[in-house]
Amino acid sequence: MYHPAMLPSGGSSNSDTAGIWRMTGLGWTMLCEILAGGLVGWGLDWLLETDRVFLIIGLIAGVLVGMTGFIRAALKETRRNESKGEKSD
Repeated sequence: MYHPAMLPSGGSSNSDTAGIWRMTGLGWTMLCEILAGGLVGWGLDWLLETDRVFLIIGLIAGVLVGMTGFIRAALKETRRNESKGEKSD
């Protein structure tokens, strides 16, 4: 892992690095939402003694929730970058 002081000249700025970390966080959040949906579905299947019905429903719900959150955050980040570009003009 690099410390900002270790970046060579012409390297990424702090705002670029912050943007990369935000996107990485979004990926982890999406993964956790999918896993949470799968775990809830698996737990319901175990409690109700069904055969992977709720696991599939939970995974699909986790993907939908994860993608929705990812898209909303990515659009917010895009708007933030566009507003920075307008301010520098």
